[in-house]
Amino acid sequence: MEEYVLASNEIVLYEGECFYLSDLKTKCKIILTNFNVVLESLKRKLFKTEIEEVKTYKVTNVKIYLNEPQIKINDDTTIVFYFVNEVLSLFFGDKKEAKKFYSKVMELSTGKTGLKRGLEKVVGVVDDTLGIDSVGTVENAFSKSKLGGIFGFVKKKDKKDEVAASGNFEKSSVGAKNDDFDSRVEKLKKLKELLDQGVLTQKEFDEQKKTIMQG
Repeated sequence: MEEYVLASNEIVLYEGECFYLSDLKTKCKIILTNFNVVLESLKRKLFKTEIEEVKTYKVTNVKIYLNEPQIKINDDTTIVFYFVNEVLSLFFGDKKEAKKFYSKVMELSTGKTGLKRGLEKVVGVVDDTLGIDSVGTVENAFSKSKLGGIFGFVKKKDKKDEVAASGNFEKSSVGAKNDDFDSRVEKLKKLKELLDQGVLTQKEFDEQKKTIMQG
């Protein structure tokens, strides 16, 4: 069988080897283009390797949930595609190659690099935990090469915004104090989670803890 032929407006983003998870005996040449995931099943003969079958999967047919393409990486070696009409699981023998392919296909599907996607997730967690507004300051903060740099560039949300976001309106001075105490406890818990996950250093944790306790 003839190998895959690129369309005039099609380019190769990644090329390597993998296996169907359901058939680890058949090696495939995998090609990621700006339109498709192409799998060429290879069959070894006496003096050469021939293409036995060519399958093409359109990247635009991947399911989307909450703006996230449903493409997962499992155990650093298996990539799972959730297409509209089927599920495709591919096994890469090399973890480095699996991550490289995953990064390329996710960038193609989202239009964002892995660095930017990861940073957006971290910023979202930090914003929710510390009550800060980092929109428009992420790139500036990241230039410091430390997640902790985020705290040096973001500004506190307006008190009005914090009240509107929390939905906790003061009903009495006692109730306000209780709400403030509960809020601080919750922020400290989430801050500790960030420390445990390695998102914050101990120094950054101590500084933010001090800020929270001082109100």
